[in-house]
Amino acid sequence: MAKFDVADAALAGFGVIRRKPLAVLVWGLVIYVLAIVPAIGIIGALFNFVHQMSEIARSGVEPSPHDILRAESQLFFQNPLATIGSLLVRVLLAAAICRAVVTPKDDRFFYLRLGRGELMLALVIIVAAVLLTLAIMVYAGVAVALGFLAYKISQGVMIAWCIIAAIGYIVGLIWVLLRFSLIAPASVIEKEFRLFESWRLTKGHAGSLFLVGLLNLVVVFLVQSLLSALLFGVGGVALISTNAMGSLTEANIEAFFSQPPGVVTQQLLPWFLGLGLIVAMVASVMITVAMAPWAHVYKALTEPVEG
Repeated sequence: MAKFDVADAALAGFGVIRRKPLAVLVWGLVIYVLAIVPAIGIIGALFNFVHQMSEIARSGVEPSPHDILRAESQLFFQNPLATIGSLLVRVLLAAAICRAVVTPKDDRFFYLRLGRGELMLALVIIVAAVLLTLAIMVYAGVAVALGFLAYKISQGVMIAWCIIAAIGYIVGLIWVLLRFSLIAPASVIEKEFRLFESWRLTKGHAGSLFLVGLLNLVVVFLVQSLLSALLFGVGGVALISTNAMGSLTEANIEAFFSQPPGVVTQQLLPWFLGLGLIVAMVASVMITVAMAPWAHVYKALTEPVEG
């Protein structure tokens, strides 16, 4: 039976970052363009919406449906762009990370593609999400029905059943997620719909996969904490060195946001864009660290066993 090393799998993301730092940087730019910038557009539209609603409230006139719809129109326009961009980023980066781990020599376009592999990945994720939602709904319905029956016996029996059902839900959900944890690398690398391939590959490995997930969770938390502390430290030093903290009084803040939304957005835009770029780079590192372990496990379980 093929095996994998838990520690090597959990730390596989650092191997990708060490071997292909430029690819991780490019992935961060993809996040920035497709997800962060549209999100900044939503913030600008939100400023404009709040300003228009405030102006209507100050006038003392009850806003008509037309006024509300006109104020919300920019939000309606920006939301789909941000949603599509976010979904596209997830598919592109997940596929790229899988290639970087499983087929590291295939580094054209920094492992980024938009082809059959990405299509299969998006499809398998949608189907898996639908099936998981249906399974949760069935479980919840059965649990509630049995809970009512338990209540007719006694309140203590109902409480005991609720505890058992909650534990069963958590354990069952973790087990199912682990068994389907390889759908992304399998679908991307094989360029086929591989929902049940993951179930076959992970048979007999649930315990090891749980350890991989647990260790990876700890690693992600530590990396995120370290990067957050570093960013806050650098930001704090910058504010102190420029004496910007002295100007952050309540009066100045109120005066700033009392300006027209176009002026507020224009003045905040460079800060949002700069901060967004930093967030995108951090997100690229975090996604790599979180995603690479499952691609590593897939590679280990599908490679021919020597001897």
